[in-house]
Amino acid sequence: MTEKNKTLFAIIATGLLSFLGTNLLTGLNIAMPVILKTYDIGTDLGQLVNSAYSLIVGICILMSPYLLKRFATSQLFRSSIAIFTVGLLISGLASNFAILLTGRVIQGIAAGLSVPLMFNIIIDKVPKNQRGTFIGVGTLLLTMGPALGPLYGSLVLHFFNLPWLFLLMLIVVFISLALGFKTVEPLTKPQPIKLDWGGGLILITIILSCLTFGLSFISSSVISPVISIGSLVVAVITTIWFFKYSAKQTNPILNVTVFHNRDFRDQNISFFLSQVAPPAVGFLLSIYVQTVDHNSAMVAALILLPGSLLSALISPASGTLLDKLGAKKTIGLGTILLTLGLALFVVSTAHHLGIWEAVVIYFIFMSGIGLTTGNLQTSGISLLTNQQQSDGDAFFNASQQYSGSVGTALSGTVLAAYQTGKVGNSLVAGTATGTQISFLLFLILALISDFLLFKVFRSQK
Repeated sequence: MTEKNKTLFAIIATGLLSFLGTNLLTGLNIAMPVILKTYDIGTDLGQLVNSAYSLIVGICILMSPYLLKRFATSQLFRSSIAIFTVGLLISGLASNFAILLTGRVIQGIAAGLSVPLMFNIIIDKVPKNQRGTFIGVGTLLLTMGPALGPLYGSLVLHFFNLPWLFLLMLIVVFISLALGFKTVEPLTKPQPIKLDWGGGLILITIILSCLTFGLSFISSSVISPVISIGSLVVAVITTIWFFKYSAKQTNPILNVTVFHNRDFRDQNISFFLSQVAPPAVGFLLSIYVQTVDHNSAMVAALILLPGSLLSALISPASGTLLDKLGAKKTIGLGTILLTLGLALFVVSTAHHLGIWEAVVIYFIFMSGIGLTTGNLQTSGISLLTNQQQSDGDAFFNASQQYSGSVGTALSGTVLAAYQTGKVGNSLVAGTATGTQISFLLFLILALISDFLLFKVFRSQK
């Protein structure tokens, strides 16, 4: 086997694990009504199968600069294979929601280990003049996961049942293991560095956990709003503490000094806000189509498929557009389409969102996502020095993963507020109203993101 083919197999092997994680993320959106009915739970609790997963992925990605230095690439790859297998088996064999959620958390650990691996292999093994091709392969694997997830979820639910959503994914794990067992090799010698547990990892965990909890249950009828709001306050205070603490450390878990660069900071925040919506929009449309329109999971999946595929196909090619037109024009066009899509969803759900209307609007929205996601990350990291780029990359990767947790938690808590205690026609009306309010919330976040990007591009004239 040539060295080039060996590298390609290693990239595909690690990329398949990332594909698995994102595929299940959107596949479970389609399965959400089934999950709620099977375990007799509310939307605010049910959405934790994705928001808790994204929380763990975000924490592990933020640890990636340490993990990639401390352990060999092959060790991390084989560990993620083993952990994914355990997580899938636990969720697939779950007899109650708590066990299902436990499996999802374990899967989050595996996905958090695998996501940085692929790009680390590309950076280390691929010559600069060939990186575009290999990054295109990796990006395609990442983007095809959420694109095919709804179709995968609906097909499995049609022919099998909920547990098989997880058990069938073991096939992907075994293919990944076969491709990567001998091709994923140690890239550098592991360094015996210590992890900043007390001041770094624990603070990050508290921040993200409190934020997820607070957003998930702020409208819960079981948990007091005081507890949820208090959780959000703790998250804010701990974030301030973490930044002050890390700035004083010689070897912090994350180099927060990258945020001293104002344009990088604004672009990273803008990226986070723009990435909050995509998983949540799929989540909302899946529930809306099945609850309000009384259509099947298959219909919901087919509504999402054209837009998801477009976004997946645009993402690898959008980098070329960035090189030709520049960040301002390429990202600007993407943000216009993204914001327009959300605005159209707000207007359409004020009356009734039809199937073809949903297909077209989602198509517009996802074309904007395809043009902005990778390009915002590329543009933001280019603002940093070479020494800062690994930390900047970790912030962007974690933002992309954790933003999904925030978006799903927000939409879940809004829907729950309008659905709680309702049945029949009142449940349908509550779901429709909750969906519209959620879209309005994401539109506001998109407009804030647009404003931050406007500041960045104006300062770069």
